[in-house]
Amino acid sequence: MPSCIRDQLQFLRLSTRVDYMHRFNFELLNEMSVGLENIKHLQLGLEMRDDIDLRHVCLLVKACHSLERLMIKLPHRPLAYTSVKAETYDEPRCEFPLKYLVIVGYFGCTSERELALYVINSARALQKLTIVACDDASLARARHNFRHIRSATFLVI
Repeated sequence: MPSCIRDQLQFLRLSTRVDYMHRFNFELLNEMSVGLENIKHLQLGLEMRDDIDLRHVCLLVKACHSLERLMIKLPHRPLAYTSVKAETYDEPRCEFPLKYLVIVGYFGCTSERELALYVINSARALQKLTIVACDDASLARARHNFRHIRSATFLVI
């Protein structure tokens, strides 16, 4: 992408499988040193599988230094709640300038919860969290998982 376009880009919408994020992060962000300094709104549509590794999503968010609004759209087909592997994010926390986080299609599996908590704990200026759950059981899990966040709003699809 030419730098004259990249420097003016403020909204970026990506739809991908999580396992392809590794290639995106490695080739674009690492090898080519592509900066996403001016992205203010990032919308990620993530096609997930049971053996996902969401650290690649975190790397992309870290590359957007001016990010104010992040929307993560998860698939509307829930995975078996117990079949998704647990993940922990051992990487040191970085600070995102994120003000608004929206997660659509939240099911409440461990990977989704850990990703959300990583972003929430790294957002130094978070003003509003909106979780749109898949069903009533997912809504109950979301309310439990994020009960410590005062600015959270919970909805069901």
